[in-house]
Amino acid sequence: MTRRTQAEPVTSPLRVSPVLSGASAASYAHTVRALVRRYALETKLVRLTLNAQPAAFA
Repeated sequence: MTRRTQAEPVTSPLRVSPVLSGASAASYAHTVRALVRRYALETKLVRLTLNAQPAAFA
């Protein structure tokens, strides 16, 4: 099952979401900032570093 958001074709170039660039961007940004500050506590954050290499180059 392929899920699409905002009815954008999968092949379209990446763009800034209208939610982040529209008139309500400040309100949305404030809400996201509050959500992150509430749940992204130092005790819950984990640093994860991944290094990958295609099998053909191994």
